[in-house]
Amino acid sequence: MSQVNLPMLQVYEAYTMDIGRVFARIDYDSMDKICVCPGDVIEIRGKRRTVAKCLPLYSSDECKNIIRLNGLVRNNAGISISHRVVVRKIKAVPAQTVFISAIKIHIPVNVMEFPKELDGAPFANQDLMVIDLARYGGYQIYRVVGHEPENEEVLEVDPKTKFVITGEIAN
Repeated sequence: MSQVNLPMLQVYEAYTMDIGRVFARIDYDSMDKICVCPGDVIEIRGKRRTVAKCLPLYSSDECKNIIRLNGLVRNNAGISISHRVVVRKIKAVPAQTVFISAIKIHIPVNVMEFPKELDGAPFANQDLMVIDLARYGGYQIYRVVGHEPENEEVLEVDPKTKFVITGEIAN
């Protein structure tokens, strides 16, 4: 698919229910242009490239050429609200192992819980991931510093994905 045919969408704030999740909401017309269905993974090109699960906008936002992204996804794409981004369909493969570094250590965590917390979340290398630790009073932010299989650009967490926390603090 050529870059010319890809929709250019203006970034708006995510719906409250999508905060902390790796979702991108676009209208059905844009979904048709890039041949995606709700739940497919899309690439978002801002200052850098990231990925998210595609979901539809509310009907009140249809036909406005917008994309609703939360702060996590905007950060991963290197963009802010009102920036314009290009989106396209992309295939994610299941991650076997994800190597992550803590951005800031809040509380000790059990990496065995990560696959359940992040099940289905797509990611690219150097993306930030947020682990919801509400039952412990907060959340933890990590940066993806590596993954297996190494030769894949876009991966997706599944129940068998293993997480390894490196000893260094990421920036």
